[in-house]
Amino acid sequence: MATDISRRFGPDQATGVRFNAAHHEGDTAVDGEHSKLDLLAVGLDWHNRDVRLSADIGWQQNKLRGARPNASLDPAVSVVPRAPDASSNFARPWSYSHERDLFGALRGEFDFTASITAWAAYGLRRSSEANSLANPTVSDAATGAASLSVLVDAVTGVVTDSRVLPSYLIALLI
Repeated sequence: MATDISRRFGPDQATGVRFNAAHHEGDTAVDGEHSKLDLLAVGLDWHNRDVRLSADIGWQQNKLRGARPNASLDPAVSVVPRAPDASSNFARPWSYSHERDLFGALRGEFDFTASITAWAAYGLRRSSEANSLANPTVSDAATGAASLSVLVDAVTGVVTDSRVLPSYLIALLI
């Protein structure tokens, strides 16, 4: 669901405002993966014959649950297994990522002459992320044994997964 509403004002339509909002939530094409995205943004602008000014501010939140992680091969592994079904998921059921962004920009232009224009722009972004992720590293292509690099809110540790993964799952880890 999304909306984009805009309007120009004034006798010469010199002032404009735009509002954007979006919400998307649901399962993805990957088994067990769920995504939720929310977005709000406002833009303002004004112009006359020689000056153009604009300002934009926005906020977005992106939540992922059960997102398929990055995977890698241990340097000792030299065989790349066949690729599995793209919808398969090897994420841990507790894995998640919650991201928030606040962003804005100011822009201005001034025409000194018909061929000389000065411009300036300034922008900023403030982001935060809370997560609990487990990225597998395949250590044995024949058995599918893998270790997990666990990242929990920027604290990293290594956990050994004692399961033996089927060989088709090894391909998922690549």
